[in-house]
This record gives sequence, structure tokens and C-alpha cells, in this order.
Amino acid sequence: MNGGGRNRQQGGNYQLSLQTVVNNNPDWEVDSRSRRRDADLTFDYSESTESYKISASGPVFGNNTLYGTLAKPKATLIQAIDDCLNVWQKKVVNCEDEVKLKPFLGGWDVSGVADAALLDKVWLEIAKAGKKLATNIFYGEDEGLDLIRTLLFNAIAAPRKRTRPLLITVHSDHLFAPWWMLYTVPDGGPQLDGPNAMSTPEGFWGYKHLVEHQTKDRPGIRNATSVAGPLVRTGLNVDPRIDTDDGPFVAKVTTFLEKKVEPVRRERKEQLDDAFSAGTFADEITYFGCHCDISDKGYSSLRLQDGEPITITDVDGWLPGKAQLATRPIIFINACRGGKLSSLLYESLGKTMMAKGANCVIGPQIDMPVTFGGEYAQRLFKRFLGPNRRLGNVVLALTREFADKHRNPLGLAYSLYYGVDVYLAR
Repeated sequence: MNGGGRNRQQGGNYQLSLQTVVNNNPDWEVDSRSRRRDADLTFDYSESTESYKISASGPVFGNNTLYGTLAKPKATLIQAIDDCLNVWQKKVVNCEDEVKLKPFLGGWDVSGVADAALLDKVWLEIAKAGKKLATNIFYGEDEGLDLIRTLLFNAIAAPRKRTRPLLITVHSDHLFAPWWMLYTVPDGGPQLDGPNAMSTPEGFWGYKHLVEHQTKDRPGIRNATSVAGPLVRTGLNVDPRIDTDDGPFVAKVTTFLEKKVEPVRRERKEQLDDAFSAGTFADEITYFGCHCDISDKGYSSLRLQDGEPITITDVDGWLPGKAQLATRPIIFINACRGGKLSSLLYESLGKTMMAKGANCVIGPQIDMPVTFGGEYAQRLFKRFLGPNRRLGNVVLALTREFADKHRNPLGLAYSLYYGVDVYLAR
């Protein structure tokens, strides 16, 4: 198995920070408690009635527990989610309305694009898609659901300080929506329809608020991923061939990380297999920079350089029965443009990884352009590999930074499965 041992001469600035962990620097003493959720939403699906039973609690709902029913088949909401993701794929990644100008493929900073009206149109289209998906999920004929929606949407739309976002957690093993992409017109904000139609980043749930998804089958919940040594042990599971197709993606991230972490590079599925079989898998962060495929039947797989699919059955084989990922790793699936990606990845492979003990899974909901995917990952690690950093705060800050400074909405495409309160600790 390819891999780097402890190279203490290449730690850079972050090596010094992580060495202070060994010395019990108080900067690393993050409050391990989960922050209080402003809204907890649970979606349970009943096959017999083809409907979702919904419960809602938290300050947004007056600290009461409210109940409602969404009478829609699961297939209907899967289609609604796919419709939203397809708009992002077509309007942002492919920019199909302007064949000669594909700004989001050419670079991650599109603030200098001459055709500002084109960017306005792209932002408007994805806002409409986000509003439509929110409507599909929260509108029905049930009075309980009406009350939940009214209180939730009012709270989301209300003015808030940027430093005090709502903290929203959705619990479901059946509904894996791209929550950060949902859109609610903010109070006093522009309308999405009519002759003066316009969107604002403030309307996207993942720009204004902290949102995460949790599954129910996750034993031993923790917020801290423990760092055993002076450097964070990081699995770099990559396909370097991606760089030769469209630009820097793998090399940009791995070159950066190899100076900051204790890297274990894997380019073939058998190297993962060997690590689990020999009991040497010790990742504290597991990074996948590769392609992802979703079959017509909804089966997801990741593929490294050898092209061999890494599937849910592999994870179950590596960790049979009640076996767990002992290191509680943070798993970052950074799937690039060229694969076929959807929320089904997280409903299958991501859900299984969390059930096996991963502290969180983070990844995009669409096929990520390589230029953006590489830049996003590097910035995320640069901010997260330091003391007192909660992953949710880092993701929210990056989303706002790309939107505000670079007019790029792709930060909203990354979802957190757990992770809002996750941090690195000694």
C-alpha cells in the first residue's frame, strides 16, 4: 500500500499547531457538546401509506413538538430532488443557455465575467429550483404540515445577523435532499417571478443558515475526531488521471495536504482492501478525490485510478456486522465532473459509512467542475486543520466567501451529513 509515514520535517505551519495538541494547548479544548438546534425535523417514510410522517421541535416551533404528514410517494420526492439537481447541472456546470461561455468550468472565480446578466440568470434559475424543491417537500394537504412549514419558513426568511445563523438538523433514513440548495424568499427580498425577477444568496438555506442531515443508525455519536499524533492521519484516495482531463484537481489538494498531514496515498481499491484486511486502516480524515457513478438502479460506487467500483458491499465486507471505524474519521467525498452523482450516493454509501462510525460525511450533490472542486477542498482543509474549528462553521464560511467574493454558487452544492459540530481534537 502506498503511503507516507510520519514525516515531521514537512509539517509546515499546521504541524506546529498540531504538535501543540500533544502539549495540551487550551486552544484545542473545543466544547465537545452539540450546539442546541433551532429546528429538528424528522421524516419517516411509510411504505404502506406512501407518506412521510414528520415531526418538528426546537425554538423555531415554540419548543413544542409538532406533527404532520406529507402524503407523497418516495419516488415523487426523489424525482423532485433530481429535478433540482438537474437544473444545477445544466445551468451552473454546463451553462447550457450560453454555449460559448461556460464560466464555472473555466475557473472558480467568476466575479470578473463580463456578462453579469448571465450570472444573474444562473443564480435566478437555481433559486427557482430550490424554491420548487422546498415546495415539494413542505406543502401538502395536512394542517400539521402547514403549521410546521409556516413556522419554519418564517424563521428562515426573517432577518438575522450573519454570525447567528439558525442551526437546522434533518433526521431521515428515507429523504436525502440537498438542504443547502433549498430557497426561501427572505423578508423584504426580491421576488423570483415577474418582470423584475431576481434572486439573492440570502434566500438559500445553506448561505444564511447551518443545515445538516443525520441518519438514525449511528451508534456512539461523537463530535470529536481524535488526532493520535502530531499530524492528522489522512487517507488520500484519488484518481490522478482526472488532472489530465480538465485541469488541477487531485494534485492541487494532495500536494497541499502532504505538507500538512500524515498522508496515506491510495490509488487502487486493493490498497483500501489491504488496509482493512491487515487492520492498518487508521485514517482520521478520509478524502476521496475521484469519480462517482450511480447506476440506473440507484447503486452508487466510487472509482479510483484502477476503475474498480467501491460500493456499499465493500464497506460491509471490510466492516462486517457491528464492526466500526475505530478512528471515527471525517469522510470527504469530492466527486469531480465526469461521474454521475446524486443524493442516492449519500442514501447508500454515505449512510453506510456513517452507520459504521464515520463522524461525518461531506460531499457535493452534483458533478463538481475540477477547478472548483480542487480549490474548495484546499480552502476547506486550510481552515479546518487548525485549532478550535468546527466543520459546519468552515463550510458555511466557504459557501459565503465563494458567493460574495467570487459570485460562485457551487459552495451550496456541498452537503453535511452530521458534521456541524465535528472538530479535530487530541
